[in-house]
Amino acid sequence: MAEAHVLPKKRTGRKPAATDDELRAIARTAPLGRDGRASSRHIETVVRARGLSIGRDRRDKITRQVQAELDSGRADAA
Repeated sequence: MAEAHVLPKKRTGRKPAATDDELRAIARTAPLGRDGRASSRHIETVVRARGLSIGRDRRDKITRQVQAELDSGRADAA
């Protein structure tokens, strides 16, 4: 009996369309939401307007990072 050759599993899902650095740069151009905070909705809108896709987990991660930058900038200004 011949042994079957098993191929390695292929990765599923799509390859990210943009790096996190690129997404952060795009996200910084989004208008701020309520109380001058980073808005995940606005960030998703500007990313998709550039023809890129972004999932909820990445969008939320980028939103948190941009908000941290905003908070850091405010602390430096004070």
